[in-house]
Amino acid sequence: MTGNVIPIYYINLAARSDRRDFMESQFARLAIPAERVEAVLPAQIPADIVATSRRPDGTFRIGISDIACTLSHFAAWHRAIDSRAAACAVFEDDGVISRDLPQLIGHLGPSLPDGVDLLKLETFRDPVRLGRDTVTIGGMVAQRLIGTHYGCCGYIISTKLAEHVIATMPLASRAIDGHLFVRHGDLLATRRVYQLRPALAVQLMHQHLAGTSDLAQSDLAPMRKWSSGGRPWMTRWQRLRDNISLAWREYRAFGNEVFNARQPVLFADDEPDPSPVGFSK
Repeated sequence: MTGNVIPIYYINLAARSDRRDFMESQFARLAIPAERVEAVLPAQIPADIVATSRRPDGTFRIGISDIACTLSHFAAWHRAIDSRAAACAVFEDDGVISRDLPQLIGHLGPSLPDGVDLLKLETFRDPVRLGRDTVTIGGMVAQRLIGTHYGCCGYIISTKLAEHVIATMPLASRAIDGHLFVRHGDLLATRRVYQLRPALAVQLMHQHLAGTSDLAQSDLAPMRKWSSGGRPWMTRWQRLRDNISLAWREYRAFGNEVFNARQPVLFADDEPDPSPVGFSK
């Protein structure tokens, strides 16, 4: 693909040449140019950030690997910002990419549609809560994401929002997907975050593909055991207060839509989405 389109990046550890080949082969098949971004290793995290994330008992607020992952995504965003792009697409190197991605990229042009700050391309194959607000992009439909949907395997972010997140996100507070696509993060209720249906990316661990077991194994996964996990430091009263505060914030942002039933988000290369809102050829 050529012309005035958004840049596409994929994040990859130097040691994972197998995953690099996997991603390059997908982009070649789709005739989409994509740039590799070197992933950040936990050992490369600045000492002051590590110190901030460590609790007195030696555990971590989040896993060190999650901080490294966030910095890897920041590196991709910086590349787009430095090139003065209006938006960029970012993929992780364990993502299966749909054959329909070129259609989306071609219709988008150099930026996201007006009013869209962040477009999630991925699915975890779990039902998620979506709003009635929709945006159509070349026959593909995106719905406002108003509930948690984990994962950062594939998304498109405006560089304006990327700059904001880089400047304001506390690195030791939560993983990057928790900041972008989870109700405890700062974006769902304050920015225009959309979910593409059906999705155009799915992690290998959520996809049934023969011969991909080694590819699906993450080098950073063992580091996550360093984290204390969840929020065990919170008292029952603090948890209740936190949940009430979140519920009130969501209600102010989305009104009665917070009571919407969760809807399935399928992968585009699977069977067609059975819901009325989906992808039309």
